[in-house]
Amino acid sequence: MIADRIRRLHQETGLLPSGRVVVAVSGGSDSITLLHNLITLRDELHLDLHVATLDHGLRGQASANDAGFVQALAERWGIPCTAAHVDVPALLRAGREKNLEAVARRARYEFLAQVARQVGAHTIATGHNLDDQVETVLMHLLRGTGLAGLRGMQPSTPLSTLKLGLPFATDDLLLVRPLLTTPRHEIDDYIQVLGLTPRHDATNDDPSYTRNRLRHELLPLLEQIAPNFREAVGRMASLVSADYAALLSTLPALDAERSLSRADFLALHPAQQRHLLYQHYQRLSPTAESALDSDALHDIQRFIAAAPANASYNNWLHVKHGRVYFYTELPYPSSAPRLAADTEMIITSPVTRLAEGWKFLLNAPATDLSSPLCARLTLPPNAQLALRTPRRGDRYQPAGLHGQSQKLSDTFVNLKVPQAWRSQIPLLTVNGEIAWFVVPLPTGLRARLADPFRSSTLKNGESTVNICFAQVIVQ
Repeated sequence: MIADRIRRLHQETGLLPSGRVVVAVSGGSDSITLLHNLITLRDELHLDLHVATLDHGLRGQASANDAGFVQALAERWGIPCTAAHVDVPALLRAGREKNLEAVARRARYEFLAQVARQVGAHTIATGHNLDDQVETVLMHLLRGTGLAGLRGMQPSTPLSTLKLGLPFATDDLLLVRPLLTTPRHEIDDYIQVLGLTPRHDATNDDPSYTRNRLRHELLPLLEQIAPNFREAVGRMASLVSADYAALLSTLPALDAERSLSRADFLALHPAQQRHLLYQHYQRLSPTAESALDSDALHDIQRFIAAAPANASYNNWLHVKHGRVYFYTELPYPSSAPRLAADTEMIITSPVTRLAEGWKFLLNAPATDLSSPLCARLTLPPNAQLALRTPRRGDRYQPAGLHGQSQKLSDTFVNLKVPQAWRSQIPLLTVNGEIAWFVVPLPTGLRARLADPFRSSTLKNGESTVNICFAQVIVQ
């Protein structure tokens, strides 16, 4: 029985502390099954349940009907319910984040956290099941992952670890997943026994979403090869999670200044070094995005081993007097040019001075084109150049897309540029069109030169020009 699975997971992990629990219910099979089983277990586990349901405004009347269905079900089962509507498409248009799924996810968890605070709950329960876990692990594998990604989702985790920057998500607010060991087919069987017709979200059938293709195309194929594939992945995730926790327990603690001796760091196994770096980078700020791939981690390890007595790595950590210091915030790197948000500067001379010791050089006499700070630009006749910061709706033509444009915000997401930095990145425009930009990352700099302005055979009065960002050297 599903209740037995939840009970066993609770006994192993202390999943459901007694007290008030906000249960996220969408009206689908998973969340209805979760709610019904928590009702079954509430006296045994001393739970006080409160339903929360959110209409994301993505499917018109259908999503509004879903919320009404949940409210009626909660009333029928005698559970108080809080319902709300949020216009996710409007949030998408108004915000800097341009990924619909990410905006909807943040809105959902912000709503759940707010409801928890309003009703005095410290636990939020969601209906993620074993099949969701398998899909999550596979998605991590497709991106390339280590132990942390192979763990998949955890049965219980502070909501603050989702790195969404939610105003109500403090470390004492737990997100729990009681169905994480329950396969979807058992949930479907359970719903039939209840005699309920759950709501169906048509977006779960859309093959344009990677998770849906894994669910409907890849997983059935894998189960033809290994019939118990889902259960095997679930067991692996559980074992890796335990191994990962054991590894983290061996990491040294930082002192009150968030530092440890360089000798102690270098004495660690390289795997321990990597996990220590990753753990403290993830704690930099509530909205820090992970940009530490294996190459970046190796680069930081080499820096710590070879750094002089006083040196900083990309404004992230500092080696000083034989100790390694980890910063608590992620400031905009001094190694990257920047502009104040909502700034535009027309380029009218060979040297344009920016803030904080930076300058932009037009017709740079000696340009190192191997540096991301320099480029050779092909210009149309009578070109007007300007530097400005990003604007909502910006698009450009990346190399390799055969003239197709891409949202600038998508490039920032793909490169994992921290959200807090994106509004300050200088964009070079030619006649109003984005031609070139340099983005800062916690691991270095990346540059993008738009396809129409790449050097090629000149025609129709075109010319080339060397451009460069350079720091002013102060004696």
